[in-house]
Amino acid sequence: MPDGVAVDGQNAEVFGTTHMRVGWDGVGGQDGDPIPVIGPQDVTAGSQGSCPDGATSDACVNNDIDVSDPTFSGPNPGLNYEEVTGPYGTLVHRIGIRQITAGTGYSVATVPYYRDDACFDDGTGSDPGPHLARRAVDPTVDSSGQARECWTPAMGDPASVVPRDHLYQGDIGTHGVHIELIADSDNATTTVPLTEIDSEARIVVLPGLQQNVGEQYGRGTEKPLLATVLG
Repeated sequence: MPDGVAVDGQNAEVFGTTHMRVGWDGVGGQDGDPIPVIGPQDVTAGSQGSCPDGATSDACVNNDIDVSDPTFSGPNPGLNYEEVTGPYGTLVHRIGIRQITAGTGYSVATVPYYRDDACFDDGTGSDPGPHLARRAVDPTVDSSGQARECWTPAMGDPASVVPRDHLYQGDIGTHGVHIELIADSDNATTTVPLTEIDSEARIVVLPGLQQNVGEQYGRGTEKPLLATVLG
């Protein structure tokens, strides 16, 4: 996305956002992306749609899967950078491999993701609103009895919205990596790095409202810093 994309809390992905459930009573999946099909899809086979409480809850997986969307990022986090900019600052984030081992192969099963969805509650964080119920679905009304809402740019600073729990917790302009598979053997009990994952994350902090400076600062971190002496 050389011209960037607005961070507005609205899911603009066209591929890769899927909700899946595998439980004792069946399987189910939900996909609202335009690709590979048009319109929201809800496919179930005996699934109740959520994991029940009690003894059977341990045999249930109710999760959101976000694989790489090629319209937003590359297929491998070791090949690209991420940039986020706004009036208060700019971050250029780059992950690179620093030491080649057998564990470097994990990068094939490590995919970048981007999520900008004010209605998506992943159970972590407290912005723009708090997550209220641990390991459970949040209530649909706030402490004053009003229906809770998802943040929009028209609301301005979410900290000024009252009551504090009026907004749902969401993922707005978040990015990172999903490691889909881990089989680290702890270097096979040797004293040398055989299978460990050796990577380095660098973040460059710049003034706000930058243009696309990812090539300048994101690619520059691929080369190690060198000491120089000025006479």
